[in-house]
Amino acid sequence: MGMRAARGLLLIGLVLVFVLGALAISAHFGPRLLARWQDLQPRVTELAPHSAPPLAVQPAVAAAAALAALSRPLIGGGQLSVLGNPAALRYPDCHLAYARNPWDLAAFDGGLYIGLGDASNQGPSPNAGPVPLIRYDPVSDRFHEELILPEEQIGRFFRRQGALWLTGDDPRQSWRWGNLYRRDAHGGWLQYRTLPRTIHAYALAWHQGRLFAAISITEAVPEGVGTERHGSAVAVSTDEGLSWSLIPLGGWRIFDFLQLDGQLFAADVFPGPGIQRWLDAEQRQGWHAPIYALEMSPAETSPAETITAEASTAEASTAEAMPTARRRLDLDAKALFPNTPQAGERAAVVARALPWGHRAAYLGVFARWQDPWPEQGAYLAESLREGDVRVRRIPLPEGAIALDLRLEGNALQVLFAVPETDVADADAALDTRWRSSLWSSQDGERWEPMLSFSANAPARAVERLGDDLYLALGSLSPPDEGRCTAADQATGTLLRWRR
Repeated sequence: MGMRAARGLLLIGLVLVFVLGALAISAHFGPRLLARWQDLQPRVTELAPHSAPPLAVQPAVAAAAALAALSRPLIGGGQLSVLGNPAALRYPDCHLAYARNPWDLAAFDGGLYIGLGDASNQGPSPNAGPVPLIRYDPVSDRFHEELILPEEQIGRFFRRQGALWLTGDDPRQSWRWGNLYRRDAHGGWLQYRTLPRTIHAYALAWHQGRLFAAISITEAVPEGVGTERHGSAVAVSTDEGLSWSLIPLGGWRIFDFLQLDGQLFAADVFPGPGIQRWLDAEQRQGWHAPIYALEMSPAETSPAETITAEASTAEASTAEAMPTARRRLDLDAKALFPNTPQAGERAAVVARALPWGHRAAYLGVFARWQDPWPEQGAYLAESLREGDVRVRRIPLPEGAIALDLRLEGNALQVLFAVPETDVADADAALDTRWRSSLWSSQDGERWEPMLSFSANAPARAVERLGDDLYLALGSLSPPDEGRCTAADQATGTLLRWRR
């Protein structure tokens, strides 16, 4: 071998050593440097609303079809009209119809906000962000795209002391921090990138001067427990979301909060056979509970059943006592979802929960992969005290699927839909029409029908703005491959009921 060749091999060797060393150093220090860089980013950012022109509501064919297929209200009189389908601009194709679902409606500062998107990892519209936040202005009768948010889905709005909040359902940014968003009464938006290690944030609750967030985090269980460290947690803030302490719970995810009798409860999943196998395989038996009682001082329980908060940000206050979470294993699916054959047999979650006087109202959502759509009931909890658990199911018509709850003064309103086709026929179930109804009650015993109408898709959300009620049509399951049903075409359509 000549001298020149030897020098060439030596040079190649030195380059390889340098590259391998750089890769090793990067693998060791890279995540730490990236985390450090992320920590230096602004935690609270002002968002600038768009100044774009109003949305040209589209498509004309779907809007005309919705008008033709919509029946007049059978109860309540007045006029039911189609305002358009603004979500079809962002998600125009039928296979994206599920992302057009109006997961929530919120009236705020003279406008109506619509929550859209799809945070599922499975098709046909997986991880459908960035998602537009659309606002309807009843004065101009126009839709506006107010913001584009770095989320896969906008699932829930919350109002608190003159501000509108929404949770970051599934951030498209790093999961080192999760997101909350807040709009004030003057049109200013803030993004709070302050929730530590958060994958999903589903619900908010204010209790005893603290803000609570229902979340899933990346480090919910210690090293050595199972193979996956993500799982359920509750975040607690004493400064309206600027800093947080975490209560890692180690279950699946916290989906909502129940508030009654001066107590706050965090609701995890009620496992079906599949999720139970995952909990067992991941050694979560000593961590998971469907319901956790959040208490300001430890109760007389064993250490395995009481989980305390850990300070998770440098700014989090350690001077004030933080809540503890106590597993309430007595509050199983049979207790929370009475008179429900699916309870305990299918996975279930608490959804749309809200306090109503001395009670808590909520939906129970039950689903299996082979179901044409999830089954959903509405429930009232009067007491969740140990030894005195009192929950009852709201008696809706047979086959009804409860879809939304809201308060109107002292009255509780329940929105539900009933398929007009025999669901035993799978093909017919896909093309069924739906009768959507809104009931109201002052006491939970006597229910007054307010509105009922038939359309190609069920009404998934309802909200009042001024003197009018607004309802949004949606689909209950993603489209089948190669098939576009009437419900898929109508999904995202906004209706107005004017008396």
